[in-house]
Amino acid sequence: MQKEFYGQSFVEVKEEPPYTMKLTYYLLSDNVSEKYCTLKVYGAEIDKEDIFTDGTHRRECKIIRDLFFKRDEAENFIIKLSENLVTPMGLKDVLNEYIEEKISMLSYETHG
Repeated sequence: MQKEFYGQSFVEVKEEPPYTMKLTYYLLSDNVSEKYCTLKVYGAEIDKEDIFTDGTHRRECKIIRDLFFKRDEAENFIIKLSENLVTPMGLKDVLNEYIEEKISMLSYETHG
């Protein structure tokens, strides 16, 4: 699996205690081989690091592998994640929305 840096954001959180949230986004790629072909598949990773004023850190990470067969679709998904400052905890919700969006775009034929 290859991991490609795609962007980073810092958010100042005004809770008690205050901290800085660092969100880092990666495009993942891998090759899946079968008998006569090799496919390139893509996924996404979100790393979140909370940096507190006392110097302590808290980390969280979520990965979705093998979700896309097209690089441009994977890139658009990661852009959506980074523009909306999606955290690892929110990744599942954004993924569900994405899948629902794709399903709604399908056309069905009925025969009768």
